[in-house]
Amino acid sequence: MATEGAIHEESYEADDNLSAYQFHFVKFSGDRTVGICAAVTDKPCGILQNVPGAAAAAAIVMISGESKFVSSGTTTAGDLISTNDDGHGITLTPGAPGPATDTTQYIAGSVSVGAHTGEIGTANIDCSSPRRAA
Repeated sequence: MATEGAIHEESYEADDNLSAYQFHFVKFSGDRTVGICAAVTDKPCGILQNVPGAAAAAAIVMISGESKFVSSGTTTAGDLISTNDDGHGITLTPGAPGPATDTTQYIAGSVSVGAHTGEIGTANIDCSSPRRAA
């Protein structure tokens, strides 16, 4: 069962209608403005907690703590997590450049409740200072 527990949330402005993106990873798109992560190399600033329906609407973002996320592929408890090109959570394999490693992506946390594609999982995230998975 997916759960969440807040530690650090902030209110920013949505850069567009984000009503279809609750529990997706977001990035800064301007000063105190967020939008959906649109590339695997985007630096996530957190996970969107609400459903802002228009540009400039309040977007509540979980920066650190336990949050729900929409999964892309299969995620398992203990996996490191980042974002894909549509803000879904994906498993990371850090390491030196080479096959099956994700050195250009940012580690956003670790999965506590796994999920399959399109399902809601839970992750302990820390996007206050994300680091590359090198």
